[in-house]
Amino acid sequence: MRLPTLTQTGTATPTWRAFIGNAASAAGLFGYDATDSEHTIGSSTQSTLSYTIQLRHKTEGDHGSDLDGDSDTADIIYWGDADGDGVFEQNTTSGKPIEVITSVGKAGEATDRITVEVYRGPLDLKYTVYGDGSVITKDDGTIWKGTSNPPYLAGIGSNENIE
Repeated sequence: MRLPTLTQTGTATPTWRAFIGNAASAAGLFGYDATDSEHTIGSSTQSTLSYTIQLRHKTEGDHGSDLDGDSDTADIIYWGDADGDGVFEQNTTSGKPIEVITSVGKAGEATDRITVEVYRGPLDLKYTVYGDGSVITKDDGTIWKGTSNPPYLAGIGSNENIE
């Protein structure tokens, strides 16, 4: 089972969950319920490792604030340009859901938990390399002169200078 295959079809809901691992572990660690139509589980391709993964949509509760001011924190948080200013931000109306992936691994008596937030979508990279100050390349790096306006023809950008 691979993470890209674990997606919710249709409208995103705050109760959707996907799991990788065995059902008993997913139930104990994350509340997996085989009878819940919003829960799906897949087997791990790593049968020798003891871990379980949960994938879910980020909510305002995770963010710690009521972004849309509707007096609850259950709304899904998206990554997108909600206000049309060309800048992507966390919001409750526009873009694709931010996913929260939590992996719990066990080895003997030790348990470790890792949580990351991801966005599933193409990146809108303006530069391959960007520096707020000077950018210096070494070892025969090649630089093509570009522009500071779209379509951003430079592979490297800087607010100061490029050497």
